[in-house]
Amino acid sequence: MNVQRCILRVVVVTSVLVLSPGANAADPFERINRVTHAINEGVDRMLLRPAPVGYTRVLPAFVRGGLGNVGCWMRGVHRIRLFYLSCIVEFELEQPLAPTKCRLL
Repeated sequence: MNVQRCILRVVVVTSVLVLSPGANAADPFERINRVTHAINEGVDRMLLRPAPVGYTRVLPAFVRGGLGNVGCWMRGVHRIRLFYLSCIVEFELEQPLAPTKCRLL
C-alpha cells in the first residue's frame, strides 16, 4: 500500500512540474526522434509488413501447420521447465519427482 501511495505522489508531483505554466514544452531531441521514427516506419513498410504476406503465399498450408506445431511444442517445453524450476526454488521436490517415479517403476 505504501508503494502505491509513493508512486501516486511521484506521478502527481511530476505532472505538476511538467504542466506548470512557463515550462518549456520544446523537445530537445525532436529532430532525432523524427529521424528515428522515419527509419522505423521505412523498415516496417519494407521488411516487416511484407514478411507475413510472403509467408502465406510461398509456404504450403502443411508446412505452416508444422511450423505452428513446433511453436506449440516449444511453448509446452518452456512451461515444463518453468514448472520444475519453480518447484526446485520452492523446495517442493516431491511434486516434480512423482511422475518420474511412476515412469521408472
